[in-house]
Amino acid sequence: MNGKLTVVGTGMTAISQLTREAEHCLFNADKVFYLLTDPHTESYIKQLNATAECLKRHYEHGTGKPRLWAYQDMVDTLLAPVRGGQDVCAAFYGHPGVFVYPSHEAIVQARREGYEAKMLPGISAEDMMVADLGIDPALPGLQTYEATGFVLLKPAIDSRIPLVLWQIGVVGSLTSQARTSQRNLDALGEILLRTYPQEHEAILYQASAYENIAPVLHVFALRDLARQDINALSTLYIPPLQHADPDPCRAELLGVRLCELSVTQRRSGARIPGRAYGITHPERAGWVSTSATACASRQFELAQTE
Repeated sequence: MNGKLTVVGTGMTAISQLTREAEHCLFNADKVFYLLTDPHTESYIKQLNATAECLKRHYEHGTGKPRLWAYQDMVDTLLAPVRGGQDVCAAFYGHPGVFVYPSHEAIVQARREGYEAKMLPGISAEDMMVADLGIDPALPGLQTYEATGFVLLKPAIDSRIPLVLWQIGVVGSLTSQARTSQRNLDALGEILLRTYPQEHEAILYQASAYENIAPVLHVFALRDLARQDINALSTLYIPPLQHADPDPCRAELLGVRLCELSVTQRRSGARIPGRAYGITHPERAGWVSTSATACASRQFELAQTE
């Protein structure tokens, strides 16, 4: 029997975002591995398949083990039964191809060795953010980076386009110990303030892992980034500083008349592209994150549950 690897995503909200396709793969696999953040989905996967085994042990918390080493150990664990001829299914929370090194590397190595390997999509934190913040990545666009990579690679920032920085709570951390560094947050804030004014409003976001818990949506002045309640699951969304106006010369190259563009592209729509409408200013009635700190704390505790 030829071995096979299927990598699936469980979504961000416990159990409810697991697709029928992923469930089918988990149920029928000879061996299941998983790396999740909530105990409810973990329990459900164990009900689907009694062979289910957690990959979290590879992090070896407290040892200072580099994350990349842990990821490679996970890859080796996934491929061992595939090489033994088994049908293996690996489940990762969110989308299995977004910020999941082991899934990509395992598929590449499996295919290189002649085994069938594929990935099935899941709902990612970015999907949740689009819905919760009320933004459209297509208008006017979206700049998105992992926070440590953003600092190290020094990409050019277009202040007309929204900027998303993932995993800001562990910026600069290369080990499996997900600890927030005040020094590194200060450095990140300093870099951002070279482009944005100190009073520019940003949004601290964290998707909810449970249907009955609201997402964390907190508006603050960018100068106060290091003073926010940030954890390993926090995402930073920075709205555009100014409008992204269409270039007349480029429009002419495409044979497009500016007057024919959609209302949002022409700046005269009911909303400003890139500005979140899913939340309100904290000083206005209807602010949704009155218990943001409590939500963040509760979700982080659940994420650490074995």
